Amino acid sequence: MIEDIPASEVAEYIQKDSSKYVGKMLDMQEKNTKLSWNWASALGSFFWCFYRKMTGLGTILLGIYFLVSFSASLIIPTVASFANPEMYNEYFTLATELTNLMTHLIESGAANIPAEYYELVWQMMSSPLMIASSVVNVAAILIICVTTGFFGTHFYKKKVLKDIRTIRRVSVNSVSYHMYLRQRGNISIINLMLPVMIYMMYTMFTSYL
Repeated sequence: MIEDIPASEVAEYIQKDSSKYVGKMLDMQEKNTKLSWNWASALGSFFWCFYRKMTGLGTILLGIYFLVSFSASLIIPTVASFANPEMYNEYFTLATELTNLMTHLIESGAANIPAEYYELVWQMMSSPLMIASSVVNVAAILIICVTTGFFGTHFYKKKVLKDIRTIRRVSVNSVSYHMYLRQRGNISIINLMLPVMIYMMYTMFTSYL
């Protein structure tokens, strides 16, 4: 039993990799802990949450990442403009030159990318402002990954048990109960697609800031 739910019903709900998750949940229950390292949730971070139909948690974590990342892309250049105007002006000039070059290449329909483009990109990537912003982004993602790595299974367990108890209340018979278990549980690729597209669009947007 996982709390008041038979492990077999939890496994029926989880479906994909059910033996792994049921084992982890039983182990956590035995040890009375919320900690259990999960490589899938660590590497997948907020995407793993959407994949496992934890849309609320995934949205919160993705929102935190966007907030930290976007704030860094605005605050770091602003601070630099006061602390080191020369460095800021150099970065701004590089960004302007790169934007103008990209606009020219698109409008002219150039078949080949000139060496000047790669040189400007390298200069921007190696600028202190870009490095500082990248460090903040990497730190934010690492913190989220570690958090989901250690606590992901705990949050998933809470979601699974809550859903199963709700399904028990609304099911009129055994057939509908097991049908709802399979429908409500498992994984969702469709649920994962939207946040992936949003993340990609955000990455493209912030690359021009």
